[in-house]
Amino acid sequence: NNHGVNPMNTVFQIRENHDGGPLRESRHQHSAEELAAWTSVVYDIQGVVVAIRDTGTRVFLEVRDATATMMTLCRIEEMGDEFILLKTLELGDTIVLKGRPMRTTLGELVLQVENVTLVPQPN
Repeated sequence: NNHGVNPMNTVFQIRENHDGGPLRESRHQHSAEELAAWTSVVYDIQGVVVAIRDTGTRVFLEVRDATATMMTLCRIEEMGDEFILLKTLELGDTIVLKGRPMRTTLGELVLQVENVTLVPQPN
């Protein structure tokens, strides 16, 4: 089951539930407070994993499509048992992530991940 995702397509599939522009285009336009106010905003993105940084209870993933790279933050507190899937990811895997925008303490826009799906690669 590929969950309705074309495994050959590595372009971010961003679906918005608000009036603003696409997440990657708005990264410099909104403060942390504005992003926090978007509590109902959920983005789905699809891309290829180009970097993985695992700190134990947090995993930072850089996901890229043909036009942009997006940093994501995956925390065990938000993901629960699904967090285990992150430990199996490899560079080059295509994934679909669902989450909400936030700013890190350093001011970087990231997607705080709630759900991750590995897209099966064609044989």
